[in-house]
Amino acid sequence: MSSVTSEAIILIAVVVAAVALSVNFLSAMSMIEEKTTITSNAMGDKISTSVKIIYASGVNSTFAKIWIKNIGTSTIYDPYIQDSDLFFGPQGNFEWYKCTTSETGWTYQILGEGNGWRPGQTLEITIKTSTTISPSEYYVKFVTYNGISSDLYFTIGD
Repeated sequence: MSSVTSEAIILIAVVVAAVALSVNFLSAMSMIEEKTTITSNAMGDKISTSVKIIYASGVNSTFAKIWIKNIGTSTIYDPYIQDSDLFFGPQGNFEWYKCTTSETGWTYQILGEGNGWRPGQTLEITIKTSTTISPSEYYVKFVTYNGISSDLYFTIGD
């Protein structure tokens, strides 16, 4: 084999290797960009979400109500409200309740006009418990779909 043929084969091999390396590098950079964008969006969502429990009260022996203010800058829409977690019960013995209309759990009503739970609006939550609500110290914690939370200790008296 002549030296020209050998050099041509080596040149082709180097070009193929360079192309393969470039494709892998660009693919990795694309993945990094995609993950950075997803993380950035999630962080932005968390930064713009903020809630505060403003009042809680017992209604009768199996129902309690809490009122939560949206003090963030983003609107929280119905599917995301329903994905939130609610913990309620006597201090030191609280339970997780799911958003449901048919059994023990919680339902909600947005107090105000418009679509979704907008900044400045209050969410009224009615909790139906599986146990009797008797006079005692109670704890309630509301956790939004993206992990932002507010909690409150309060007393239900006679």
